[in-house]
Amino acid sequence: MTASDITPHTASELLTGYREGAFSPPEIIARTFARIAAVNPVINAHWHTAPDTAAAADAARSAERWRAGTPRPLEGVPIGIKDVIDVAGLPCTGGSRVYRHRHARTDATVVARLRAAGAIVVTKDATTEFGIGGPLNPAFGPTRNPWNPGHWTGGSSCGAAAGLAAGTIPLAVGTDAGGSVRMPAAWSGVVGLKPTMGRVGRHGVMPCSWHAEVVGPMARTVADASRLLAVISGYDPSDPRTVPIGYEPTTQVDVRSLRIGVAPDWWRPLVDTATERAVGEAVEAFRDGGAQIVPVSGLPPARELHDLSYAIVFAEAAWIHASHADHHDRMDPVAVQRLDAGRGVTAAEYFALLQRRADAQRRTYAALEDVDVLLTPTTVTTAPRLDQLNLTVDDETVPLHRGYALLTAHANLTGFPALAVPAGRTPTGLPLSVQFTARPWNENACCRAGRAFELLSGQPPLIPDPTPVRHGPTTNHDRGNDASIAGTAYLSGDLDPGGVDPFLGQLASAEK
Repeated sequence: MTASDITPHTASELLTGYREGAFSPPEIIARTFARIAAVNPVINAHWHTAPDTAAAADAARSAERWRAGTPRPLEGVPIGIKDVIDVAGLPCTGGSRVYRHRHARTDATVVARLRAAGAIVVTKDATTEFGIGGPLNPAFGPTRNPWNPGHWTGGSSCGAAAGLAAGTIPLAVGTDAGGSVRMPAAWSGVVGLKPTMGRVGRHGVMPCSWHAEVVGPMARTVADASRLLAVISGYDPSDPRTVPIGYEPTTQVDVRSLRIGVAPDWWRPLVDTATERAVGEAVEAFRDGGAQIVPVSGLPPARELHDLSYAIVFAEAAWIHASHADHHDRMDPVAVQRLDAGRGVTAAEYFALLQRRADAQRRTYAALEDVDVLLTPTTVTTAPRLDQLNLTVDDETVPLHRGYALLTAHANLTGFPALAVPAGRTPTGLPLSVQFTARPWNENACCRAGRAFELLSGQPPLIPDPTPVRHGPTTNHDRGNDASIAGTAYLSGDLDPGGVDPFLGQLASAEK
């Protein structure tokens, strides 16, 4: 098997191939399941697959639409869904033993919209427990990085990222409460888009946080992520947090019209040399392409934003998962510790955190006034080893939980959109990534900059060795060891208290 055998490439390539008759949806679905069977035992990205007969029937209907000249936007494209999002008839476990045998009765809003657009759900993808657990999931085992299975993919949307990188799926939908779409995208060499809070409905999604969590697209190219966002976004009457703002993906890229914000003092002291070099090369590529490079100041410190975001997420997660207090002996110790931390937050402290959040929103909004996007690293370093679960920043060892979301949590705290895009690889072969953050409702600014970067760097979608060597335990009988490690190496009810975020809501009419 060679890299060219990876199926099914990108969604754009699939749609072109269907249109030109190079292949058909039934062929692609068959190849997709074959690819999953070959690769998933190594990476453990997909915990459940759709019945092949149902997927084959969907593919046959898609083929009929292509023959009739009536294809929908994602007609016949396979897609993976994170295992916190309901897909009717399929398991939805949240990565937890507590819900190991739960099956969804109805589709989440995003899944219903995907089906209406012609997409074919093929997998339910790995996640950390309830989106807040550690890398070594006690119920299902760790998800392994296709670039080196001894390393993690990042989380919590770990399975989606690994599947995209390994070529088992061309599109995926994840959730992001502190970087959970962008971090695994960065460490797996794929694209992850965190939309503005309120852009995508969360009805039918196991909640983690009301003020930080969003549903977001993941893909192998920026164009595919933008295409996917257009399908899943929009007002949802079942989710009072959504707003009636449409999203039309942009295809035009004029590098010379871009104002790229840079704030090296905000992130440089935190990252390793390879990451710093990747961002520097991205800045020079934009400069050489004619973009305007604009210094940005006034951002709240990254550590302050990170810690504030986590405090809010843990407090909200503790409230959401209060009913699971009697099941902590069956849960990931990392998730339990985070829920315990959240339970210690009083009501007065919680509302004080939200006041600080509003201040961070205002300060960040003001700092981005003169730019289209802010260009930063996505993560401080490359993917950590699963047997160490620390971050190595040059010669310094950083506990995973202290550096993991350091450069992504700001977008969750503020509700702003942010996009992670691959930026090459290190000499050891692990992916690097840059991040574009914009003001609310400006996902198109992120996507224009991300697509421009893809063109300027001349970098096609990254493709790992499709037949990686097995590293360590991945099967069910091995997972007890992984669970015990999680307790030592890493540890150092859809309730909604409010509607649409007032800060973001008041901007909705002014932003496009």
